[in-house]
Amino acid sequence: MSGVWKFSKGGVIRLENPAPEGRKVLVHLPTGEAISSYASLERILTGLGWERYYYDVDLLQFHKECSVDLISLPTDFSNFRSVHMYDIVVKNPNIFRVRDICCDGERERLELGIWKPMRRKIPCGPVPHHRAREEQMGFT
Repeated sequence: MSGVWKFSKGGVIRLENPAPEGRKVLVHLPTGEAISSYASLERILTGLGWERYYYDVDLLQFHKECSVDLISLPTDFSNFRSVHMYDIVVKNPNIFRVRDICCDGERERLELGIWKPMRRKIPCGPVPHHRAREEQMGFT
């Protein structure tokens, strides 16, 4: 059973559900666009070769002729959850990414439909840890 177990003063154990999952957003990596509607998602998916599949009226579905993959989404975008986002990511590798909405600055950028990840300096080669540690300690 999931959740957090707590012991009260009376010795009774009760289960409390953990905090709900943080909000997530689906990001189109080539453009940095945060997907905020099915219209924008459909535009991108059709550009990638996905076709709308009209078999089930209760779902928004896309398929590719060259594969057996099927993307099934709820018809209401407000019910678009991370499980649907990850389904899209798995079926379109290196095109989409699921991101957490964690801080206000990012939330504002995502609401505007703009996602620009923060740039981090990545060393070009291996950094000897002992040399970096020596420099921090002032031995060189």
